[in-house]
Amino acid sequence: MGNEKRTQINRSGLIILGIFFLTSGGNAVNSVLQKIIEAFPAAGAATVRMVSTLPNLTGMGIGLIAGATLGRRLRYRTLYLFGVMAFVIGGVGPALFHNSLGLILVFRAIFGMSLGAFSTCNAYVLSTQPVSMQAKVVGWGAVCTNLGAAILQMASGTLADIYWPYAF
Repeated sequence: MGNEKRTQINRSGLIILGIFFLTSGGNAVNSVLQKIIEAFPAAGAATVRMVSTLPNLTGMGIGLIAGATLGRRLRYRTLYLFGVMAFVIGGVGPALFHNSLGLILVFRAIFGMSLGAFSTCNAYVLSTQPVSMQAKVVGWGAVCTNLGAAILQMASGTLADIYWPYAF
């Protein structure tokens, strides 16, 4: 028992767990789509539903670019700083400019860029964590993603009850 070597998660592992938490933010506003449809009746339900789908579509494109350039032209730190900035701008923007569905969609596309930037989380874990911790950190990342989904969706729904733009 005294010879067991206990490996702990390092600082970069803690940071990536926070990134895993944020990856679930894209779907947090899904619970308020009906309120957004009611706010923009002339736009049509299919157009308003792009509020939900556009971040994922944008994220796929950015994720492909990020994955292709990571390591050669782009560092993880730069990518994740960009992702956090896009997360904040794309998340707050729709609440500030909620009178224009077009601007909401632009900000949701910016938000999707953060999801694409964050899509390299598992690669980051593999390149920064000791082999003995990689599976654990990826598992904890999955827990953080699911925890983020639960917390962010509850917060979004609660804030939308006050005023629907607050859901963003």
